Amino acid sequence: MTMTSMPVRPEGPDIPGLWFRPFRSDADLPAIVELLRAADEANGETMVASVERVRSQYRNMTRVDPHEDVLLGFVGDRLVANSTIEWADTSYGERHFNSLGSVHPDWRRRGIGGAMMARNELRLREIASGLTFGQTPLLTTWMQDGDAGGVALARARAYRKVRVFHHMVRSHMDDIELPALPDGLEIRSLAPGQLPAYWAAMCEAFRDHFGAWDGSESAYRSWVEGP
Repeated sequence: MTMTSMPVRPEGPDIPGLWFRPFRSDADLPAIVELLRAADEANGETMVASVERVRSQYRNMTRVDPHEDVLLGFVGDRLVANSTIEWADTSYGERHFNSLGSVHPDWRRRGIGGAMMARNELRLREIASGLTFGQTPLLTTWMQDGDAGGVALARARAYRKVRVFHHMVRSHMDDIELPALPDGLEIRSLAPGQLPAYWAAMCEAFRDHFGAWDGSESAYRSWVEGP
């Protein structure tokens, strides 16, 4: 496919010292993870970002270029926001063009997230216009319920809620009852050589799951390299 570059800088709000640039290298990862952790904590999120996980994600993008489509927002030298885009086909005939982002809780509700999301939507529309496909195209995003500003922004831009997921946390690993296995089944550790077969089985098992994407080679590499 052919993609042309858009101006990196969104039409941002008038905040002194605010500027934008694309992701450059792994040297950006610690600041990105610090931002993601601050945002997740403010949102009440239980999963914790890590350099290893974000590195694996950025290294295994094939449909978009992280050096063009991962956007970082700074006030002075401080990273205050980031966003990324992606697209993929679902198992039920839709092509999702996805915009994701986080704003540090100290800098929310000032128009930074809105500027980045507007830029992402334009970029995704540009990408879609250069593709030939039969699926139904949709602009999509994911929000954490604790991110009140992000939820308000999505609603203001005419997104609608279609699905809710929950992270379930068990306070300890004690008293876990293991049921008896049927005859012929046993539990064994997974050997490295069995990873492709395991991945294929997992993709097949979840192919009818809401929002399921294709089991691409890049997705497999990201899964294997993840912490």
